[in-house]
Amino acid sequence: MKKLFLCALTMALLVACNKDKKSETKTVTDSTTVVTETPAAEKKADTSSSDFDPATIPVTTKDVGDFPYVTLPERLEYMNGKGEQKIYDETFVPLNGVFVSVKGPVFNAGLQVKEEQPWSQAYAKDSYAKKITELGAVKIFDNKIKKAELDKYDGKLGSTLDYWNNPVQVYALKKKDGTIVYFQLVTNSASGGIRIAEAGELK
Repeated sequence: MKKLFLCALTMALLVACNKDKKSETKTVTDSTTVVTETPAAEKKADTSSSDFDPATIPVTTKDVGDFPYVTLPERLEYMNGKGEQKIYDETFVPLNGVFVSVKGPVFNAGLQVKEEQPWSQAYAKDSYAKKITELGAVKIFDNKIKKAELDKYDGKLGSTLDYWNNPVQVYALKKKDGTIVYFQLVTNSASGGIRIAEAGELK
């Protein structure tokens, strides 16, 4: 009888231990599932914070002068001797790679090197960047535009800037009156182009 009682007691203890282990394993598994959800939430927050907000552009402390605000770098000249300036027109500016309509004064010009100088893409980019940032502007985009976005605006982008084959650098300048001016620069191994657009009211 004692042997039977001891056997029964041993079996009961084994069953109880197994139940505790199963319960413990489930608890660990559940807590692991909760932990793996956290990185996904962090990634979503990072993505949403990348949207362009004009309010983040600092107001310049400089007296920027008159539109189009920048002059030619010393070693460059405009194609055909001059650029094209309009008092009011619609142009499109890629903000984070998505085109946004801007209406107001617009200046367009193709860029080439003066005859006595060899063309330097680095010089064109850096010299213009220096002139633009000295006004108090900040760079807000530097990349190629996706083909799908370009296709949406086929026939509306003009030919001054070769978005299709080259990256574009975009700078934003906030004047003291709150008006924002956008500078777009595209260069390649042989030439370049600049487009300046100011958000303004029709007068």
